[in-house]
Amino acid sequence: MFGDSKMTKLILGTEKPDAETLQLLRERLKPGQTWFAYQNHAMDSASLGHLQFLKVGAGCTYETAPKRMPDTQHGISCGIYLWAS
Repeated sequence: MFGDSKMTKLILGTEKPDAETLQLLRERLKPGQTWFAYQNHAMDSASLGHLQFLKVGAGCTYETAPKRMPDTQHGISCGIYLWAS
């Protein structure tokens, strides 16, 4: 979501947002909202292990975090599952 240059990807499960990305996420929160991270588990995907973030809560499209990353205009999110909040 924020570009590969802002992430470290070694193998599935080790990708972590850098300090700059975390700061941007924190600045965009309003009271009653939180970010959830979703990780691509599709073994046939070139973006295996990549994280995507979804803001959830008051005033957002989703009040609670779905188990799977929702499909968007950018692509179908098959295989991208909730990783952390």
